[in-house]
Amino acid sequence: MLPVGTIASALNFKGSDYTTLLTNLLVSMMTGSLLKGYDTVSISDTQVLKLGEIATYRLVETYDGEYFQGRKYLIMNLLDKPITLEPSEFQTAHSRALALSNQTLPPQGTGYLYEVV
Repeated sequence: MLPVGTIASALNFKGSDYTTLLTNLLVSMMTGSLLKGYDTVSISDTQVLKLGEIATYRLVETYDGEYFQGRKYLIMNLLDKPITLEPSEFQTAHSRALALSNQTLPPQGTGYLYEVV
């Protein structure tokens, strides 16, 4: 899996064509730009997933392309205090790369998880 945590680390990551494609898709999702060869689909009604008792997250957008699929999730902090998250907390067997918009979410605040599968 690509070791990415923020936009800056995604932009600075150097590697093969494979990792370049992963990085480009992550950066595209994080900046809201459309990568050539990818279509986006906004999702309005999806299952809410739980991260223990501290947060929930749900799929809000997909990026479909020839090589990979990107997924953008909205994360909501359920606590009345800030929480710090790591991308690895959301890793599945299908994850190729993960990144968070912010690793620390304010009380009752929101952020985004970006996943490439």
